[in-house]
Amino acid sequence: MSQNPRQAAAVRQVYGTMGPVAKGLKEGVKSHVLAARFAAAGDPSIVGGIKAELQCEDTKIRNVAVKTLSHLAGHRPQWLLGELDSFLGLLTSEENIWKWAAMDVAGHLAGVDEERKIGDAVIKVLIAALEDESMVTAAHGVD
Repeated sequence: MSQNPRQAAAVRQVYGTMGPVAKGLKEGVKSHVLAARFAAAGDPSIVGGIKAELQCEDTKIRNVAVKTLSHLAGHRPQWLLGELDSFLGLLTSEENIWKWAAMDVAGHLAGVDEERKIGDAVIKVLIAALEDESMVTAAHGVD
């Protein structure tokens, strides 16, 4: 999930060198609260700032960023619709937290997916998750 230079500049102008997720973490705010705040603010450009943090060297920031995007998809699915292909690519990630976020995003975006990208192949991945040895993965498959 790449970010264009104009988005990056806009995010830096608002948040300085610290991204929105890193700033929230510094303040002790959880990902679901960050997502609710961002959704309430009503500015879809925040997605670019959060996406930029997916490239951060700090694993905690990366993981909280992907979780924040997942929660944000529940509040404002239309904001993440352009990222659907990227999230669908994460369904087979080796990183469980990224896989779980992708499953959640697929569920949140299914109602606004007019192109029907969430089709049989995605459904098969979600159904296969039910048989995963991890109860968390199975739960995200049905969530």
